[in-house]
Amino acid sequence: MDCSDRPILAPDVELGIEAGQNQSDLIYWNQLQGMQVVSPEIDEMQRKTFPTIPWHPPIPKIPMRLRAVLGAYAWSLFQSEASHYPSDPCLEHWLKKMSGRIVGRIMMTVDRVEETGRERRVSLNHHGLTKAEMLKVINQKLNELINNRLARPPVRSSDNPAESQEEAKPQRNADSVKNQINDLRDECRLTVEELAESVGLAPRSVYRHLSGKAIPRPSQVATYEKFFSKRLAREIHLKTSRKRH
Repeated sequence: MDCSDRPILAPDVELGIEAGQNQSDLIYWNQLQGMQVVSPEIDEMQRKTFPTIPWHPPIPKIPMRLRAVLGAYAWSLFQSEASHYPSDPCLEHWLKKMSGRIVGRIMMTVDRVEETGRERRVSLNHHGLTKAEMLKVINQKLNELINNRLARPPVRSSDNPAESQEEAKPQRNADSVKNQINDLRDECRLTVEELAESVGLAPRSVYRHLSGKAIPRPSQVATYEKFFSKRLAREIHLKTSRKRH
């Protein structure tokens, strides 16, 4: 099959994607820049040159935090564009092409952040991740996102059609709720961790809600609705088949 690098989208959709990704660049530029620190070698040299500099304990390395920021950056760029891609035989090809563009975009941001840091003698190198390791983190996150987007609920065969339909209801309901929450989270431009903190739930629970592995309880649905209504300044009601008390 002959597929283009990406689907043809409406001009207003393209503008929205561009604006969303530019906003992501700004957010994660600031986060990466905030993680740049003076290397121990330069710090020691400065102390020898300027003995009056107050002593402070060594700055801790936070490689897991850097990995999380890179993964969140990849997720943000991916969602900004992939959420507009239609279901199509070319979808996997489009997503892989987009993944390649995202990798280049993130690494270009890292390079520019590091370039500006040289003037202040600060860098991300202190946290111990090589460029190859950064690339691995980004690619792993993108592969996970692609697989999730391409995944479909398994179709179970049954001699009883009514039984098959009944078995499918929970999955369809989970898909409906997860899509609603994901769309609202994208609109608010929140990471999973930020959403979890905002609604007072454990990140693991929110991940399960967003992936469709668990359906929020009525009290949790009400919490999501209250938060999103306040954040988006409009009344939000999540559609779910569960009865509310």
